Amino acid sequence: LKTIPLPPISDPKSTHTCGTVGLSFFLSLCSASFPLPLTPTELQKIKPLLKKSGNQWAIPRSILAMRGNAIVRTLRVELHSDRLVLLPSREAASIEIFSFFDGNLERAALQLATAIHDRIEQWGPALPGGKWQPSVEVILHSATMKSFDLLEYHFRGSGLPLKRGEMK
Repeated sequence: LKTIPLPPISDPKSTHTCGTVGLSFFLSLCSASFPLPLTPTELQKIKPLLKKSGNQWAIPRSILAMRGNAIVRTLRVELHSDRLVLLPSREAASIEIFSFFDGNLERAALQLATAIHDRIEQWGPALPGGKWQPSVEVILHSATMKSFDLLEYHFRGSGLPLKRGEMK
């Protein structure tokens, strides 16, 4: 894990500071309200967030172009009081965390939608005569129904149906 030394935030009203942290941890936890000291190579690796435009904005075009019977594939997400956790699937063995400790659930939801979009792009073709139909199961952990409703609001028009799941 690469570490990046960051200057302290000069705004005296700011209550959070970031020291030397891992790049992925920093990007998921700290707001981008000040410039990051990244090299051009590192900047190319950072994928921009999806834009909420049109219908099914979180579904890759390759999936939208598929025709046939729907084959539902479920992605699992944990909703905590301060973070969203995209759980690993068979193909993607890593856990991805999107924090909203600062109360910005909209940003975290957009980061989650972007990560889900990227995972879906890796699925490849469906079975002959079929098309992928992604679904998102949200498991509440120390979060309220109000948080789920707000997450659902931020996913409106994404093409990713959210359903409440149960802890196993």
